[in-house]
Amino acid sequence: MELRQLEYFLAVAETGSFNKSSKILYTTQPNVSKVIKVLEADLGVSLFERNSKGVVLTPTGEKMYDYARNILQNANAIQKIARLGAAEKFSISSFPSMMVAGVFRRFYLERIDSNRTQAEFLEGTAETIMDNVSCGKSQIGILYYNHNRDAIFHHILGHKNLEFHLLERCRLCLYVGKSSPLYGADRITQSQLQSIKYIQLPKDFFSVDHDLNMVSVGQIQMNNLFHAVTTNSDNLLADFLKTTDTAYLGLYLINDNYRIPDLSVVEVEGFERDLSLGYVKKKDHSLPGETEVFISYVQTMIKNSRK
Repeated sequence: MELRQLEYFLAVAETGSFNKSSKILYTTQPNVSKVIKVLEADLGVSLFERNSKGVVLTPTGEKMYDYARNILQNANAIQKIARLGAAEKFSISSFPSMMVAGVFRRFYLERIDSNRTQAEFLEGTAETIMDNVSCGKSQIGILYYNHNRDAIFHHILGHKNLEFHLLERCRLCLYVGKSSPLYGADRITQSQLQSIKYIQLPKDFFSVDHDLNMVSVGQIQMNNLFHAVTTNSDNLLADFLKTTDTAYLGLYLINDNYRIPDLSVVEVEGFERDLSLGYVKKKDHSLPGETEVFISYVQTMIKNSRK
């Protein structure tokens, strides 16, 4: 029994016609009939019953159908693994960022040969990014953390045998759309954060939200910020910012080549370059040349984002 015979069997079963299946298989009806007849002879059973409307599966054919489909699916999966195994892999993990995603897209278009290289861009929390790099899933991870957590951050890096390379120290800012009363504002105070509705990404120990939860401004506890929406979707986040009065707390990283139209960036007083942006890699491991080039793309984006 050959995979081609199973492919013909599934095509006939799903179309209920030798003629229709021949068109799907790009062959002739007599050839489809011949292949099915040989398959039935090899198995010693009848797989189809002929009627005025075409053909239907026999009880034996019905039992065989799911098995045949699974065999072909597994065969296709094995072929895909073989193809990918021969290809080079370029994998980056990053905190959710339209800017970093835009750099990745540009890098793919300008540097990646899709016939030779499998490209992968994964987003997640700082912990997820470090895990991806530690286990070899990604070559580097782009992330940021508050310098107040420097000791614990580097303790975790050492435990995972990773090293951090600083790219920039960034400010905290608020992203808002035209529906927000803060659209067009330059700066706000920490106390003003209390009256805003937020859309935020999932928290982790190094997220901006976690830092604010530990801050007290006068009688205002920052952990009382109202998170109207939490999502892990970049598309939903961008859509909400553009169409609602929600705001997003993040680090200042704005480049006109990658920014989202109709969004305004508002700096938050009291968080002056508190956020360390950089990348993690395996300790004492050299990076592939293309990964080094990607880092230079990120550095250029950051340089053009400085204000």
